[in-house]
Amino acid sequence: GFARTRPDVAAAVEDAARVLEAAGAIVEAVDPAIGDPRQAELALWASGVARGVLTMPAEKRALMDPDLVRMAAFAETIRAVDLKAAEVERLAVAQSLGRFLDRYDLLLSPSTGITAFPVGRQLADPETETWWLDWAAFTFPFNMSGQPAASFPWGEDLAGLPIGVHLAAARFRDATVLRAARVLEEVRPVPLPLLAR
Repeated sequence: GFARTRPDVAAAVEDAARVLEAAGAIVEAVDPAIGDPRQAELALWASGVARGVLTMPAEKRALMDPDLVRMAAFAETIRAVDLKAAEVERLAVAQSLGRFLDRYDLLLSPSTGITAFPVGRQLADPETETWWLDWAAFTFPFNMSGQPAASFPWGEDLAGLPIGVHLAAARFRDATVLRAARVLEEVRPVPLPLLAR
């Protein structure tokens, strides 16, 4: 659909699909065709952020992440009619994904189409991106739709940065997501960080 993916990330997703297929899943390459809900999610997210940020005193906002404050300021430009339209689109995305996931038990995709970018930046490519939604296109639709989802580490890129796969199912089918994640974990256990050992 509207999301971009690096070839190495796409290859990792295809590898995870082969693992699920070997475990008995019937795998098909499909597009849930939900359109591009970024503007709707931006209006919803920014309004939620503003609700918290703009209630803080100015001296507290000065200590906050600048991009969070920028998001809250952007929310002040959103008209009520635009917010209502975003709510309508959220419902449409939820219904569309609901119909899709009535037909398919699970949707496997990248967690993000890229790997990590430098610490301290909010955008992978500040030249072409405006908001975090621009690089998080595979996950935010499920925030909008309220469906269970999980991200799971699945390999690394050439620089050694982790690649994630994303599993999503229909509402209230959390167990389906967890079972699929368990299949992946049995094949490629996730090492615990030193602090967790």
